[in-house]
Amino acid sequence: MSSVLQSQRGKSGFTLLEMLVSITILSIMVVSIARIVADTGRATRAGHQQVYDDSNARTAMNLIMDDLMECVNEPYINNFELDTGDTTYAASLKADSLRFTVFGGPNFPGTDADSENTLQTVRYYVASRTDTDGNTFYTLNRAFQWGVERSDISGYPILEHVVEFRAIIYNDNRTQIGASSIDYMPAFVNIYIAVISDEDHRRARRLGDTQGSVAMTSFIEKNARRYFTQAFLPVRKGRKLEFNYPVP
Repeated sequence: MSSVLQSQRGKSGFTLLEMLVSITILSIMVVSIARIVADTGRATRAGHQQVYDDSNARTAMNLIMDDLMECVNEPYINNFELDTGDTTYAASLKADSLRFTVFGGPNFPGTDADSENTLQTVRYYVASRTDTDGNTFYTLNRAFQWGVERSDISGYPILEHVVEFRAIIYNDNRTQIGASSIDYMPAFVNIYIAVISDEDHRRARRLGDTQGSVAMTSFIEKNARRYFTQAFLPVRKGRKLEFNYPVP
């Protein structure tokens, strides 16, 4: 009789306690795996976004550099004009406006395709736009201006979600030139650009709605990606120019 009871007891299943422990361990494993997958997905998206932002920022920097390499030293006009009065999301985030004179030609709109001697002004500035949710964001824009009146011929954004755009001009003595118009060729220009990803922009807006502008600005400054380039300017003199405005 004793052997029969032992045989039946050996064939019995798991106890309730054993089942609860097993389910708990399994749940912990499933939650851990789900977190790993989610973290991997977020890291992958962040990596793709960083590559995208870096590529766009490099493209914008290269465009500015190419334009600066075409600037001219013309005594009858203001070669460089720098305006530092604007900002983006906060007073600490500057949005400069930079103008400088370049030769025109086939790569610039509004000029004769066969002409390389036409002067134009290139302008880089930050403008506000509105996304599909009604939130304001900022873009870095490139515009062409013609003649003494400097009316915009065309302008278009070259970089989105710009946090800051700064241009610092230096003379031959490596002295910084403030916001002004100068009629000579500076020695070099430092360009600083800061951008934020679209996802971080939305997070910043949510922070602004729930915790105020200080929290939003702090988040933007912490998460912005910053880029820098330095352009040493050529001195282009003695080239025959065809002016479309009176020369004194």
